[in-house]
Amino acid sequence: VSEALDAMMMPAEISLRMWVDRRIGGEFTVSEIEHGVLLFRMRRSAEEIAKQKEEKEEAKERFFADLPEDRYTPDEERLRWSLLDFLDSMEGRRQPTLSLAGGDRNVKKCRY
Repeated sequence: VSEALDAMMMPAEISLRMWVDRRIGGEFTVSEIEHGVLLFRMRRSAEEIAKQKEEKEEAKERFFADLPEDRYTPDEERLRWSLLDFLDSMEGRRQPTLSLAGGDRNVKKCRY
């Protein structure tokens, strides 16, 4: 992209965002997500977005539907024990938030 911009001899005061917005804005969206950080995506139709959301929800439901109802899988057991260990390690320290648990090294190993 940078080489293409150089080849166009675009003035330095023309930002990439300005060029995207004015020249190809119908194909892409640029939006600020936090403190000046810009998110750059392909523009999608409402139908595409709805279909992708539906597919994600179906995948989540399939995941839970495939789990045994009367027991934990070995992977779930490992995750469960890692969460219990995390809670034990937090006793007397700070509030054990789910966010902190998700960042715990042993919990991460069980999730991915």
